[in-house]
Amino acid sequence: MGKIKAGGRDVVGSGAIVTHPGDKVIELSYENLNFWLIVDPPSDGGGAPVLDFAIVEDRLEIRLRNFDNALGSSWSGDVGKIGPRKLYLSFSVHTIGTGENMSRTFNYTFSLGGAIDG
Repeated sequence: MGKIKAGGRDVVGSGAIVTHPGDKVIELSYENLNFWLIVDPPSDGGGAPVLDFAIVEDRLEIRLRNFDNALGSSWSGDVGKIGPRKLYLSFSVHTIGTGENMSRTFNYTFSLGGAIDG
């Protein structure tokens, strides 16, 4: 496969993961950076998707709440740097099933933007 670009960024990794019912943590890494996507229980009454970020030990934990829509929910943002370039992570989440039988499909892309100023 040749070089892939999206919005001027170089795509450096992408994939899809289908979880088993009950799986709560997806571990991803790129270069020396580690990321955990953690699925939290939905808020009472549901609501819009919510993300929380925390650096824990050697990883960035991204907690996902209300990412339980069969039509999908998504997020994109910068999550670090590789050399002088910003590293972006984009992902979408779709659910399959309900309740205890719910699994999720995660599609993700890592991309590198231009040099960070400063």
